[in-house]
Amino acid sequence: MLFRSVDEFRKAVESSRALVQSPELNDLRKELLRRPLEFYRQLRTELVSLPNPSLENLRSLRDATSQLAQLHTELGDLAEAIQLHEQVLELSAQALAHPEAHDDRQRRYWGKARVVAHLAIATTVARMNDKSREFRAYEQAWQAAESLAEEDPEDQELNVARASALTGMASTLQALKRWPEAKARFAQAAELHRGNVARNPEDPEIRRNLAKSQVRSEEHTSELQSPCNLVCRLL
Repeated sequence: MLFRSVDEFRKAVESSRALVQSPELNDLRKELLRRPLEFYRQLRTELVSLPNPSLENLRSLRDATSQLAQLHTELGDLAEAIQLHEQVLELSAQALAHPEAHDDRQRRYWGKARVVAHLAIATTVARMNDKSREFRAYEQAWQAAESLAEEDPEDQELNVARASALTGMASTLQALKRWPEAKARFAQAAELHRGNVARNPEDPEIRRNLAKSQVRSEEHTSELQSPCNLVCRLL
């Protein structure tokens, strides 16, 4: 209950339009975010100190670490946020080797935790304007998701993550001017989004994602067919 209350407070501060859009309130926003930051920092310290953590303890530690990473991102400490997301990857490996992690449900939970952590790293790196590193992070998210998708291709949550990773890869390839690769990734993402829409036709966010992927794929088709682009790339 306390965990949920603190998280709701954090989300309220992060989503407040007045706090986000008003430069004069920036100090207040940071001060408000430091309250949940201290809560999750203390909780994480307590959980890390447990000598023989259960899988439930590791789940709580994963949640606290992820929340802490998001708060550091909001506060502009991107390096610390990435380090915390990387620690979630380490926790996932620890959990998968845990004696209690003997069923498919636990294995998939922690496998998905890895995918989410890789995506979080990628979106954080995106703020640092290091496109090569950003691409690698999205690629790692894609690879982690693909290994799970082979077992259950109809997993909606996983398919959304796969499409997000592909879209991130495509956008980064576009920024790196690797046009044919970007077009192929956008097309792959659109295909996944179409499948997601077929399974959840009433979900507006999924439909928006499909529309964006289709537009980006068509833009690259036009660009690659432009005589100027074709000639310039041969020179």
